[in-house]
Amino acid sequence: MNNNKYNVVFRNRNEDKADWIEKNNEDKAKAYSDMEEMTNAIKNSPEMFKRYLDLQSKFDRYSAGNCLIVLKNCPNATQFKEKDEWKKEGVLVNQNAKGFTYLKAHTKDDITYFNAKTAYDISETDAIVEEKIYNYNWNKLLSAFLENCPAKVESIDEIDKGILAEYDEKSNILYISKSVDNEVDFFNQVAQQLGIIEMKAEMPSDYKDFKSYCISYMICKKYGIDT
Repeated sequence: MNNNKYNVVFRNRNEDKADWIEKNNEDKAKAYSDMEEMTNAIKNSPEMFKRYLDLQSKFDRYSAGNCLIVLKNCPNATQFKEKDEWKKEGVLVNQNAKGFTYLKAHTKDDITYFNAKTAYDISETDAIVEEKIYNYNWNKLLSAFLENCPAKVESIDEIDKGILAEYDEKSNILYISKSVDNEVDFFNQVAQQLGIIEMKAEMPSDYKDFKSYCISYMICKKYGIDT
């Protein structure tokens, strides 16, 4: 005789844990596969690399790997969170939302490990997406740019033709021009030199200029300065 009136299936916690581990490993494998696929894509496509920089500039607190995952699965993302995180803010995820898997770091006993989590872009929720509008006071923006600069900053009348900012590593001085006709060009150059300063401890590399240019691009892109 079947005493289980409602046909309830009882599972032990070990079975549930095993299923969770299996699903988590499958999702992590998918995430790593997406990273590898998009790494190869941006190596072979300047346009794809630019799209990666655009995403990384928006999600500067996320790893390059997670940004590659976003590029693969939700390239137009502007803000993403897990369902419970949206719920805490009073935002509901749409019923037909697809979401995407990313990797979330956890640290325990000085060991960092990653779990696969499902995130949803704000476009898949009932939240209102507001466009950011930047209207800067250029002097205040310059002060913010240079606030934590580890080099000494000196303003001079002129550096060289077309050069508005230049870092001298020997003296550890960042020279900025007093004669600025185009603020956009000026801030692009300042951001690039700040990138060089941040990387000065690296071994000599042919890629330093390229890296500093990417840093400049992402900083300016993040804060609405024309790139």
